[in-house]
Amino acid sequence: MVTFAPKSMLAKLVVLLVLVSVAPTVVIGILAFQTSRKALEEATLEKLSLVTELKRAEIVRYFEALRGIALFLGQAGPVMAAFETPDAAAQPAPKADIQGSTAQKKESPELSKLLSDFTTHFSPAGRSIDDVLLINANTGELVAGVTSQDRKLPSVLKAPAKEDGLSLLVAKVVQTSKPAVVDFSYSSFTSSVLAFVGAPVMNPKGAVVGVVALGISPKRINEIMAQTERIAKNTSFYLVGQDLLMRSQLPGDPTPTILKKKMDFEATRAALRHESGIGIMPDEKGELSLISYSHVGLNENPLLGADFDWTIVGDAEVSEVLASVTQLRHRIILIGGVLAIIALLVAYFSARAISHPLMGGVNVLASAATQISATVSQLATSSAQTLSAVNQTTATLEELRQSGQVSSEKARAVAEDSRKSLQVAHAGKQATDDIIRGMDLIKSQMQTIGDTVIKLSEQSRSIEDIIDAVKDLADQSNLLAVNASIEAARAGEQGKGFAVVADEIKSFADQSKKATTQVRTILEDIRNSISSVVMATEKGGKAVESGVNQSEEAGHAIQAVTTSVQEASQALTVIVASAEQQAVGIDQVASAMDSIDQAMRQNVDGTRQLESAAQNLKDLGQKLADLVQGR
Repeated sequence: MVTFAPKSMLAKLVVLLVLVSVAPTVVIGILAFQTSRKALEEATLEKLSLVTELKRAEIVRYFEALRGIALFLGQAGPVMAAFETPDAAAQPAPKADIQGSTAQKKESPELSKLLSDFTTHFSPAGRSIDDVLLINANTGELVAGVTSQDRKLPSVLKAPAKEDGLSLLVAKVVQTSKPAVVDFSYSSFTSSVLAFVGAPVMNPKGAVVGVVALGISPKRINEIMAQTERIAKNTSFYLVGQDLLMRSQLPGDPTPTILKKKMDFEATRAALRHESGIGIMPDEKGELSLISYSHVGLNENPLLGADFDWTIVGDAEVSEVLASVTQLRHRIILIGGVLAIIALLVAYFSARAISHPLMGGVNVLASAATQISATVSQLATSSAQTLSAVNQTTATLEELRQSGQVSSEKARAVAEDSRKSLQVAHAGKQATDDIIRGMDLIKSQMQTIGDTVIKLSEQSRSIEDIIDAVKDLADQSNLLAVNASIEAARAGEQGKGFAVVADEIKSFADQSKKATTQVRTILEDIRNSISSVVMATEKGGKAVESGVNQSEEAGHAIQAVTTSVQEASQALTVIVASAEQQAVGIDQVASAMDSIDQAMRQNVDGTRQLESAAQNLKDLGQKLADLVQGR
């Protein structure tokens, strides 16, 4: 199956615009055609039904009028007088000419005048009355009559004419003493198709002595069927008998159809079942037609005395009824075609005016999408590199933080040792004071302490040198602490300076420890010397005065050492505090770097998403370009 699928944007716009402009016309045309067709069908069916009913009623009235004529003739004085004549039953009627002359033998002037007046005054109904016959009820012979044929009428009750319609009429009227109607049949007496309407002629005693028989040709019935308003071309109304043979001439058919053409189809069968209806159904040719059907109801009318019934059918060809609607459809198709051509031209130029700028925009979009994609790719690469550098910096800060923690712990240890040295110095000073007080008591025995005090003095000078070294180290530690703070603020690639500062702090701590150890050793020597002095005092009290002086000097020296140690301890405390602040700063920097790392990771993820979106935009631009170009 081949399908039309336009690829380019121009073609699609043309198709869309054509559909938008033509589709309403097509829909309106289809709806108008269907609505008009339905309305016309309904109106035609209603009109067919109405006309069918009017014709049915007119047929019934026509037979009622014929019945009245027959009754009138049967009760006319001249007719009754004709049957009172003694020879009436024995004298056959003479021939009558086509002008309606009557029997001449023994026919009263009154009867002749009556029949003559009948042919003159009842001409509207008499146009389809071929024969007016007066028949003897006893012998079945013709008493008088008017006929349109130049022929001799034999007895109607004798074989082989007993199955003739006229014979059936006479027998029925004589039997029922009432008017009667007999269906169309081929009459052997008239050699034509006739129906008969008859009425009895009664004598004064109420006995049937004769029958007035009217021979009815189909002419008037054909006129009733043909006389109608024009519903549609080739519309026809016709009568069908119970044997499904036609009882009226089919309009438009040049051949005789009465009692010859059979109409056996759905509508006639339904009407014979005393059903009425309208609809679109097959006719006798099997073609769809608008049909109205009903039974005439002759056998339902007690006045007529008919033992038969007819079906009346109205038939209108669908094609003729819908001719105007078909013309409307052709006009709609023509107008729709013209509109389609106009819409096609307008749509083409409109779509062209739309698609060309759109194509330019698509090209710009595709170029911009390509540039955005390239830029985003570069940004993604830079973000990945930045993230790697941030990860390295974070790792370096972590190492620096750990080194700072180690330095801080070692500085705390040095400060603790300094506090212990300070306590020892205070204890030494206290001991010196005690020695001085003791030396006052044993001045006489302190002469030998002189040498020991001199030695103690020398050791004190060594302690002063060591304390000076400790002070210098403290100063250097202070400077290093300042440098460490500066390095902490810089971070980044300058993190290496933290390692140098940490090493210097470590070296300073070691030197401070060694100096403290030396101080402890010297103090131990001092104690030993003092012990020697004490021992010497026991040997010679003469050196007590000199020992006292030396002890005082030693006390001053110890005080100086204590002061220096205290200052060194304070410096170490400051260093520890600085190291702790440095650790806090490093922790903050590390936390900030973690935040930067997370932000960079999110930035990388966002860049990747942006790169994906840019690629999608690029692909969309390409697809749009393909759509516009029809690739």
